Amino acid sequence: MSFYLLEIGSEELPAGFVPLTANYLKDEAKKQLEAMHLDYKELRTGGTPRRVYLYIDGLPQKQADREETVQGPPAKIAFNEDGSVSEVGLKFAKSKGLDESTLTKGSTDKGDDLSGVKKLKGEDTSALLSEMVTQIIKSIPFPKSMRWADRDIRFGRPLKYLMSLFDGKVLELGIEGFSAVDTVLGHRFLAPAPFKVSDFNSYICGLKKSFVIVDAEDRKASIEKQMNELAQKGGYELDLDRELLDTVTNLVEYPYAVEGVFEEEFLQLPSPVLITSMKVHQKYFPTYKGGKLQAKFIGISNMDPAKGGNLISEGYARVLRARLNDALFFYNNDKKKPLTEMVEMLRKVTYQEKLGTSYEKMERFRALALTLVQETGADKSRVERAASLAKADLMSEMGYEFPEWQGFMGKVYAEIHGEAGE
Repeated sequence: MSFYLLEIGSEELPAGFVPLTANYLKDEAKKQLEAMHLDYKELRTGGTPRRVYLYIDGLPQKQADREETVQGPPAKIAFNEDGSVSEVGLKFAKSKGLDESTLTKGSTDKGDDLSGVKKLKGEDTSALLSEMVTQIIKSIPFPKSMRWADRDIRFGRPLKYLMSLFDGKVLELGIEGFSAVDTVLGHRFLAPAPFKVSDFNSYICGLKKSFVIVDAEDRKASIEKQMNELAQKGGYELDLDRELLDTVTNLVEYPYAVEGVFEEEFLQLPSPVLITSMKVHQKYFPTYKGGKLQAKFIGISNMDPAKGGNLISEGYARVLRARLNDALFFYNNDKKKPLTEMVEMLRKVTYQEKLGTSYEKMERFRALALTLVQETGADKSRVERAASLAKADLMSEMGYEFPEWQGFMGKVYAEIHGEAGE
């Protein structure tokens, strides 16, 4: 039995593109292998930001010869009165390459017709794979794809090389401007030299020696293990956000968990703002003690921090510090302004050309809220106050910097200025 191995080497793909590409390779390869009547024992895909692979094991050298039944024209014109095949039937059989000795009268829902068997000779697996893989690579449905240089092919990021092997020999693909190779590149910085691949084992082992863990689940397990070790050593708890874990897994080829710290003064910011800055903007994991947020985080690096002293940790902290400095500045500015002042600023914001300003929008739902008060018996003055202030923080500096916390920041400022809890 034979194997096929493909690696698509590219510039760094966005994190979300890596599983998309790997899953598409797997699904399409399964679908097309079935359509081509090619059996196999194992099919795997995986990838990192710089490569995605497809491995198929247990392939035959050649398609098996097979027969296919073909339905033809209606029996009344395909057969003569004596039951022999008519000239029309014979011409049809010849045009479809049917074996004349297999022509019979078949029965369908629409009536009797001519039926015959076409004998198909199996093609070489290598030729079928070359065509299949070329088509799959060209059809990967990236959310955004790009062209580069003078090539017509589109891909998520510029392609660097295509390693394509069938039974250890290079299998050419029909991708413009790329000749298939039997070498792949290691980690961009830790082991950039290319190495030769002869089979799947040499591929996986070679990548590990070149500081590339090509399967996402293995990288994810390594990240979790390293972070838990740091947490245990540092005596704090982690928020192992699974979505963030999936993201950072596909941002690196060989993960290193790195601890970083920021100044305690930033803890005066509302916790969700700090967490958003770390998780969403910087892809860091926050740390806690007794459920309380700490001025410490864990980032995932693609470089060994031991080789650079504290450079990586300090760099991570510096980038976060710049964002938190802005947030603290905006937060302190906002606290000086009453929400009623922010409400007045809504008069200058167009909500929609034909529907007026955001202030007019607020007035409309305030009127609706007061109408509902009559039906529910709620406290009229508090309902009116809540409706009046509900959009105020759209005009806060924090609401602009962190749009995902619009509404929440309004609650924070309402508490600071002594609004009723309800």
